[in-house]
Amino acid sequence: MRNLLSNENKNDENIQNQEEQKIDQNEVNNLEKINCKNISWYPEELVWQINTFRHELKKNKAYQNLHKFIHKATEAGLISRQELVSMLPPLLLNVQNSDFIFDMCAAPG
Repeated sequence: MRNLLSNENKNDENIQNQEEQKIDQNEVNNLEKINCKNISWYPEELVWQINTFRHELKKNKAYQNLHKFIHKATEAGLISRQELVSMLPPLLLNVQNSDFIFDMCAAPG
């Protein structure tokens, strides 16, 4: 009886390991789909876009390191997340060092 139970436990573990490997491979395949591209119309190659949603970065194990990097870099003030359309006014307004800007539309969220 012990051998039978032991063999069943081993089979269950093997099935679980196989399922985990499938999940891991799916996550790796998703990670390969991430595309980070430079936005060519913004000067000095300062703007980059990732073709995935924020919630995907949070929930997918394969994206965890990328999500942590983005989060830490944002907290440190190294990067800022912003919609592309919000980057147009500074380029089109020709703002000078002597100008004062009061952005009445700015708000988090």
